[in-house]
Amino acid sequence: MRNLFFSCLFSFFILTASIQAQNISTVKITQVMEEMAKDDDTTRIINLWATWCAPCIKELPYFEEVNAESQDAKIKIILLAVEDTPESISRFVTKKNIQSQVMILDETDGSYWIPKINIDWQGEIPVTLVVNNAHQKKKFHSGEIDKENLIKLIQESSN
Repeated sequence: MRNLFFSCLFSFFILTASIQAQNISTVKITQVMEEMAKDDDTTRIINLWATWCAPCIKELPYFEEVNAESQDAKIKIILLAVEDTPESISRFVTKKNIQSQVMILDETDGSYWIPKINIDWQGEIPVTLVVNNAHQKKKFHSGEIDKENLIKLIQESSN
């Protein structure tokens, strides 16, 4: 019984460390909007995705590659998980060793938060937003994106 207790306790600490190491936080749409509105020359790339979305999973490595390649640049990648559970996100992020910042959108009323992302957006995922407020640039890409087009969106928003 004692071994079971310590085993459970150890697993809890490992899971907690993994979540903290992966930088997962739960946010409301207002917090996402505040992040997008920051008035600096950092280019923010926000990708809306879910663990059950095949095109989302296919494109995630491109965001990870860009994140790894741009450590010295003023680029911030946020993987914003939607319509998913914190448990499935945590397991997925740990399994795939995701290093980009991960946030979980804690909103259930799509009619409320979807138009705040983009008034013309119907809610399909994946979706990528690229925002640079210093250059007054905001790009919206609906659907799967490849690395070449992701880099192009970032460059267009950063100049």
